[in-house]
Amino acid sequence: MRLRYKMMAALLATRLGSVALVGGVAYVSVNYKVDSLRRHLAAEHFHTYMTAYLAEHGDWQGAIATEST
Repeated sequence: MRLRYKMMAALLATRLGSVALVGGVAYVSVNYKVDSLRRHLAAEHFHTYMTAYLAEHGDWQGAIATEST
């Protein structure tokens, strides 16, 4: 092969590699952020619903007595 083609192939491989690397890092970063937001929202929803549940039944013993009848 001629030197020109070897240089073009090397530059193309370098560019594709860097694009893949940046894309992979962005993918991992975004997934981490989305998972963090989901965990935070799940914790907020759990706290909200448990607060309402305990406000309705008083305490755990009242909830057990009400739910088991």
